[in-house]
Amino acid sequence: MLHVKHFHALYPKIPLDYTYNTCYTYNMDKITSQQFQRHFGRYQDEALQRPIAITRHGRPQLVVMSVSTYQSLRQKGRQTMHVSELTDMELAAIESAEVPPEHNHLNHELDDE
Repeated sequence: MLHVKHFHALYPKIPLDYTYNTCYTYNMDKITSQQFQRHFGRYQDEALQRPIAITRHGRPQLVVMSVSTYQSLRQKGRQTMHVSELTDMELAAIESAEVPPEHNHLNHELDDE
């Protein structure tokens, strides 16, 4: 399992949704730790298809994913690329990204002087 913060650090271009005040999570299915314990086999099979976030007290704590997904993320986290190499999905995610409202006070940093 991979902590949510480490997942984001490995692959920051994946579309994100802002959760709570300090935690960013990949836009994925979220389950409670109790659900994960009760239905381990089910979620183990689902994690082979897509990453699943496990929450504790309502906050994402861990991500379960296939080894191939993890290895791919580790490799991509260490690569550099030119903007022309971004996929259409990645470009669309960047274009549609929005700053959370609690950071509106930083908007003046984008103004031309």
